[in-house]
Amino acid sequence: MSGRAILLVLAGLLASCSTSRARVHELHVDPDFTNEERAALFSAAAKWNAVATSQILLTDDPAAHGEIVRRAPAHMNAFATTERDHVEISPGLPPEIFAHVAMHELGHVLRLDYSINGVMRCDGSTYPVDLSGEDIEECRRVEACE
Repeated sequence: MSGRAILLVLAGLLASCSTSRARVHELHVDPDFTNEERAALFSAAAKWNAVATSQILLTDDPAAHGEIVRRAPAHMNAFATTERDHVEISPGLPPEIFAHVAMHELGHVLRLDYSINGVMRCDGSTYPVDLSGEDIEECRRVEACE
């Protein structure tokens, strides 16, 4: 193999490695969300997008790959399935809880697991909306952040 061919192969490998982690999660936002809830969803997506290599794109396009729907999952405030980028959030949550739930569920869209502190906390005793160091560490562990 010539030197030029090796360089082309290496360039292709580097390009595939650098783009394999950078994924776009396109989610259709249910039109039943209130304006305040939509603002919280877009704010949560912007916070994750500021630190993640994978990006969350919220859209009104029903043809998007995933969805965020305003529906009450059984016995919880929200639910996310990561294999389909599907999120359900209960209607009528107080604004501060909704903002936390939006951050938390979009973290699951990025494939993050639960944490002890931060937005990925799941015990319901606090409702943080800002990312903690532990959230960032988990984001790096699942290779959604650098």
